[in-house]
Amino acid sequence: SFVKGQDRKESSGGEKANLLVPEPDALPGPSELFVFELLTKRFQAVSFMVAVELIESGVADLQDLDRYCRMDLGWKEGPFTMMNRIGIEESLQMVVEKMQLSHRQEINFPIPKTMLEHAQKGAPWPLNNRIS
Repeated sequence: SFVKGQDRKESSGGEKANLLVPEPDALPGPSELFVFELLTKRFQAVSFMVAVELIESGVADLQDLDRYCRMDLGWKEGPFTMMNRIGIEESLQMVVEKMQLSHRQEINFPIPKTMLEHAQKGAPWPLNNRIS
């Protein structure tokens, strides 16, 4: 959170200008960073599972889906580019952890067959990295 007017300086017109100054306890600490990382990994795991599921079902191909996420959804990286950067084994581990959590809550969260196959091979997703 920020405190309005905690620090003030003279503006060029002589009046006091309010500045937004972060309170010392507003800076992210270890627990906030842990929560941020946990949320990021969970959202990534779901997007990875859905992306692979979409290519398995033939709704979209890998290249088009990766490009769609970047161009139309405004993501910095598409899900397959992200999985290649993180590593297919680590990406699969994120999905497995999300699946295990879901099953404990009695939610069905299947791991796509194609993702398991890629992880077993240790092969990255075949992207041509064209921007269009």
